[in-house]
Amino acid sequence: MLLKTNGEVVPLVVATSWISKALGLMFRSPKYGLLIPLDPSKEYTIHMFFMRFSIDLILLDDGYKVLDIKTLRPWRDIVKVSGTRWALELREGTLRNVKIGDVLEIQS
Repeated sequence: MLLKTNGEVVPLVVATSWISKALGLMFRSPKYGLLIPLDPSKEYTIHMFFMRFSIDLILLDDGYKVLDIKTLRPWRDIVKVSGTRWALELREGTLRNVKIGDVLEIQS
């Protein structure tokens, strides 16, 4: 999959198993982003334990509209999220020009 926005292209991997959702970008290369499908009716905890780099967590609705953006630091941050369909994890600063309300183009 590819994320295209504001002239930037980022390769994406979709977290399809519970273990890939639980691990997120832990122990992975920061060269690509991770798209995590979520159930909007549930609450999730995203933590930064065992991470080596900061990430931007971008929360998206069904149409890939940006609902929120959070920068999380390794070994420090824990956030709870709910009411979102997708969580996109990217190395901090990968998408510098994205803001709340933007619609991201994600292609398979």
